[in-house]
Amino acid sequence: MIFLIPLKQIGCIHLTDEIIDYSQSLEKYDFPLINLSSMCLTIETSRFQTEQSELPIPYVVHIIKMIDMIKYCESMVGGKERINDLKQQLRSLVSNAVGYPEKQADYAVQILKAIVYSNDEFQIAYILHRLYPSLTFNPASGPDFKLCNIGIKVEAKSKLNRTYLGDFNPQPIGLNKEICLRLLARDAVKAGALSTAFNHQGTDIALVSLSQ
Repeated sequence: MIFLIPLKQIGCIHLTDEIIDYSQSLEKYDFPLINLSSMCLTIETSRFQTEQSELPIPYVVHIIKMIDMIKYCESMVGGKERINDLKQQLRSLVSNAVGYPEKQADYAVQILKAIVYSNDEFQIAYILHRLYPSLTFNPASGPDFKLCNIGIKVEAKSKLNRTYLGDFNPQPIGLNKEICLRLLARDAVKAGALSTAFNHQGTDIALVSLSQ
């Protein structure tokens, strides 16, 4: 099973060789990329057998995007600490998946959600940092970022429908203001994510990633 993945199309900002070189550096830094890739391949093989008519985007794309985004965010203030937190989280989940093979499918879903959530957070960090170089990761509890020069705290939220991991050829849909309001209200309101950000985390601005 071979996939040709267009890096620019999936939102990567670095070149292929840069991502490959950086992935090797992360492996030396004990980032469990080989374990994550192997787990994704196992899931893909099973998924391919049941979805041959329309193969969705391969899960490994999210690992590639993760490498691409953290390569940029590593240089931000607080970025290395946030990347280390993600590494520890993924290492723990991988260890649990290996130690409890009967629950591997459940841990695989948790791993994918952790990767997707971190990708959205890092992508928001990348976009904001390009616009406002004073942006830093917030090491304390509360919002994810701080705009130090103007004292604004920013919370990053992952895509609202967190069960969807993307397709190469999604069916086009018409969007209008009413549909967009429903999308914004659906998971965020039900989960209380946005109200928590403002009422309990001291957030000034909350940004939600709806990208794949």
